[in-house]
Amino acid sequence: PGRSFCQAPTPRTVAYQRLKRLAVALIIYRSDNDGHLPPTLGHLFSSVGEGRVFVTGSSGTPEPSSREDVDRGQCDFLYFGAGLVDSTDTFDAVVATTKPRTFVEEGYLCTLHCAGYVQTHTVIPQDVKETWDRHGVAVPESPE
Repeated sequence: PGRSFCQAPTPRTVAYQRLKRLAVALIIYRSDNDGHLPPTLGHLFSSVGEGRVFVTGSSGTPEPSSREDVDRGQCDFLYFGAGLVDSTDTFDAVVATTKPRTFVEEGYLCTLHCAGYVQTHTVIPQDVKETWDRHGVAVPESPE
């Protein structure tokens, strides 16, 4: 009686939920800054209020305790939104992704788009490959 059979969320679900929290912070930042996206992902640190939002939980990355930690890479997401302004041309632009190691080690990838929506993938989409390539991020092979 009264038992709960809820399962713990999967690492993929945790990563998705945390990127959604970053999406909300991104939307707020954008609306407060005339459509401009933040120069770094760390600029969202004070908006989300806790470091764990910047790590997937399954990676072993220590939670950042400051904006500077995030900007130094103590984060499981890569950010590509610096210099972007929200417009019809950038609506679908990929502005953040989980790091490639998440795809290699766990078989999924989460993406955050300029418009504020988040997606999960089991195959790396072409727009992500192009974004990573533009920013010098090595695109991994699909896991077997």
